[in-house]
Amino acid sequence: MIDPSQGDIEASFDSLLAAPPSEPAWRALTALLDRCPAALLEGAVARALPALEAWPDALRRAPGAWVDALLEGRPGPGLALCRTLIVVGRRLSAAELSALAAHPLLADLTDLRLFDVGLDDALASAFASACSLPLYEVIAGSQVTVPGIVWSARHQGVLQAGAVV
Repeated sequence: MIDPSQGDIEASFDSLLAAPPSEPAWRALTALLDRCPAALLEGAVARALPALEAWPDALRRAPGAWVDALLEGRPGPGLALCRTLIVVGRRLSAAELSALAAHPLLADLTDLRLFDVGLDDALASAFASACSLPLYEVIAGSQVTVPGIVWSARHQGVLQAGAVV
């Protein structure tokens, strides 16, 4: 439970969890979690998970700061609430891609989009094969010739190359 000494944080948290799903409510919820004391954050995330079950996955997008922290090796427990993660314009190594694909906080993602992260066809194929996410989309863009390559899982463990976008 969020510490009541944090003023209206607990009331705001309850109100946001009870609110109809919306992008503004999601942004407010993630901002509130950013202000939550570190010692209470895991409990707040555990409390939020069941309340967010009915929310559309597309609304549950990881904030940019959370994505940056993840890629810098400082993932926060709030990522467990996210179902969509988008990385744009950040060059990723093969090791970073492998770590991203296997990260336990991302086990429930349904949409993973990587755009302009330095993937060539071979690295994109290797990543798609290694990724255990049940449903995701990877957009690997190139600044030079190919605007993007879309990979979509048709069902767990079987991936097919999609259209160039």
